[in-house]
Formats: sequence, structure tokens, C-alpha cells
Amino acid sequence: MAKKPWMVLAFLILGSAAKPVPVPSPRVEPIPTLPELALEKPLHASEAMAEFVTREEDIRKLFSEKHYEDALGLIESEVKKLNSGNGSSDYRAWLDRQKWILKTAQAWPLLEKQNCNGAMDILREIPSDKIPAVALKAFGYCKLMAREWPDADTYLTQYIQTQNQDKEAVQMLARVKEYQGLFEEAIDLTHKLEKMPDGGAAPVDLEPIKRSLAAKQDESEKQLMMETGFFRIHYQPNVGPDFIEKVVETLNKTASKLNLDFGIDYPSNVVDIYFHSEERFGEITHSPNWAAGIYDGQIRLPVGQDAVWSEETERSIRHELAHALLSEMVGRRNLPTWFQEGFAQMAECEDLCLHYEYAATTQKFFPIEKFDETFMKMPTREAQVAYKQSFYMMLLLQRHQGVANMKQMFSLIEGLSVLSSADIVEQGAWTFPMLHQYAKQAWEGQLSL
Repeated sequence: MAKKPWMVLAFLILGSAAKPVPVPSPRVEPIPTLPELALEKPLHASEAMAEFVTREEDIRKLFSEKHYEDALGLIESEVKKLNSGNGSSDYRAWLDRQKWILKTAQAWPLLEKQNCNGAMDILREIPSDKIPAVALKAFGYCKLMAREWPDADTYLTQYIQTQNQDKEAVQMLARVKEYQGLFEEAIDLTHKLEKMPDGGAAPVDLEPIKRSLAAKQDESEKQLMMETGFFRIHYQPNVGPDFIEKVVETLNKTASKLNLDFGIDYPSNVVDIYFHSEERFGEITHSPNWAAGIYDGQIRLPVGQDAVWSEETERSIRHELAHALLSEMVGRRNLPTWFQEGFAQMAECEDLCLHYEYAATTQKFFPIEKFDETFMKMPTREAQVAYKQSFYMMLLLQRHQGVANMKQMFSLIEGLSVLSSADIVEQGAWTFPMLHQYAKQAWEGQLSL
């Protein structure tokens, strides 16, 4: 399998489950769509309510207009009125149930921004015996993002018991099973997906997913494992102790360097690194033949039958570890493609790659919107240039900001509610359009950095 050191791939799948998924285990989990959520059916008038005027229609109207806070305030007001008089027990019970549906709806916009911390703060207000079914999906998604597999498994399983046609939830549960090494259960869930109706959504090609799961299951039966500090290394018997020793050394040095230079913390969760045979690497990742590694929630790297240590292997480890640490830092939320790929290329060298020798090229600098697209969908030549130009922009940003400002910028990124290119770059002294314009001028002026 031909591989180029300049092209170390981290897959980003930003779409929902309604779109074809070209790789089985995207690093960034799809943002969950909100199943149809509605307040309960209208109350039936009873003798106790015959002369009692409710605000039901007003609450429904606010809900339909997504004025959730106002609807919750109105419910609170109605409960206070009921507490001061006789009222209707039916109406009181109805208000109580709608409150938790509204809380779930209130949390969902935060989930759409991958802000699980904010969403969970709202959802935790719901008593455990009153959680709406759809809230279980939200809990499951956030536990998946946090890599808390048993809890994610529990919530998603409970949700699917009542909502068994939600394909997205079944896909998430299959991924949770896979991460736990429960490949048989993951494969069974994938077969279940095949039998489920599309519901008008674009069909998902499940064959690559099934092949990947089967390959992982087969390989896992022979794999050895060593855990050291922040890292857990999975490898085949042909990989010798000297190779693993160099892997551990590279991981520790890279994590230390990124912490020292950018203030990026050591991971709070153990990072898994898988060394696959070259054949299995292709089967598991379905990556282009130029990919020297991927990060899909775990670092995955191909290794030849002879398991010979090389500079390419060392650079690939550094590159993919940079992806892993960035992902951990932002709670596994989406980051702009140019930012993480540019940063990962900087991390490839032991002392950081802080120089770019401009090479003659006929390629113009890409338009600003191109840098937020996933590079894996580009033709090979175009992807190569996108990687180089992302690296170029990151070097220019590093040169302009200096070490102290870069560390400050990285320390602020974690707390951003939106991880757009504009929001990230604005943590320094530039705007993203300014960075893009300066990089474009320097690139087209053929300036080395």
C-alpha cells in the first residue's frame, strides 16, 4: 500500500446518519437529530375541570414557536395558582409531565452544538422516574462522547426498547458495542439496521461497516496489549519489544512537547493505539491508499510484516497523537479541518515542524470556505495541497502570535461554545479572514515560512 508521509489522515464525518458514511468509525460522532417531540395530547375535560380555565393552548403555542423558557415559566405560574386553590389534579399532572418534555427540547440546541456539558446540566434536572424517552437518546449520545461506554450502552438500550426504529440511535449503540470490544453485538445491530426502513433518508452503505467490524473482531483475537501511563497499545505478535519501546517513547515525548509548547493537557481518558497489518488497516479504515494513519476515536496505524521502525512511523504517531489530544481537549467536538490538520503537521517533528520551504506549484490558494471541508472527499492532488496550505496557515499563525499567545489561544479554545474557524482565531489578535488573506498573499508570493 503506497503511503506518503505528508498525508496522515484523520477522518471527519460531519454529516448525520441520513448521509452515506464512507468509513465505519468516524472520529467525531454524528450530531443526534431530535426525534419528533411534542407535548401530550389535549386534556379531556372532566367534571373537575368543567369550570376551570387552563393555559394549555398558550403553552402549546409557545412550544411550537420554540419559546421553551417562556413555556416553562407559564407552567411554573400555573402550578403556583393551582397550589393556592383547588384546581384540577389532571391539569396539575399534565403540567408536570410537559415540563420535562420542554426541558428535553430546551437541551437539544446545545446538543446540536455538541455542548454536552450544557445539555446535561438541563437534562439532569429531570427526575429519574420522569425522563422522556427522547432524553435517553441525549444521555446516551453524551456518554458516548465522554467515552463512558457502560452508561452509553444502558441509556441507548433503554431508548431503543421504546423507539426501535430510530436508525441513528441503533448506529450509536453499535458503535458503543464496538468500542467495548463486543463485536458480535455490534455486527448484530448492523444487521438490524439493514432490515429497518429508510424513512425517506438517503440509504447508508453498511457493507464497509460490516467488513470493518469483522476484520476488527478477527484481528482482536490475536492482538497483544500493553498499557503504559496515558496510553494503551494494541499490536500483533510480529511486533517486537524494541518497536513498542520506541512507540512508548515517541508518545510520551510528543505529549510532553505539546503540553510544554501549547499547554495541551495530558489526556484524561486512556488513548488507544492500534497497529494493524497493512491488509487489515485497509479493511478496517477504508482509507485512501496514501493514508499513513488515521484517528477515528483510536489511533490506527499500519505496520508491515517485518515491523521495522521508521521515520514515517514516528511522524505518523506524532501526527495522530496531536489529533487525539486536540479531540480530548475539546470534548471530542468538531474542529475546523485546516486547524487540526495544520496543527497535527506541526507536531510531526520531534522539535515541532516550524518551517515550510515553499515548493513551486501551480495551485492557487484555496478559497476560505474550502478549509472547513473534510479533505478526505477531495481528489488526491487537491487533498495534498489542502494539507500543505493548512500547515502554511498554522505556521503563519504561530509566527504572528508567538509562543505565549499561542498557549493562551489554546487555553481559551476549550471553553468556546462554538468551535468555528472565526471563533478560534479570534482568541488571538487576528480574525480568520485576516489569517486567510495574509496566508494567500504569502503563498502566492512563494514565501517560505
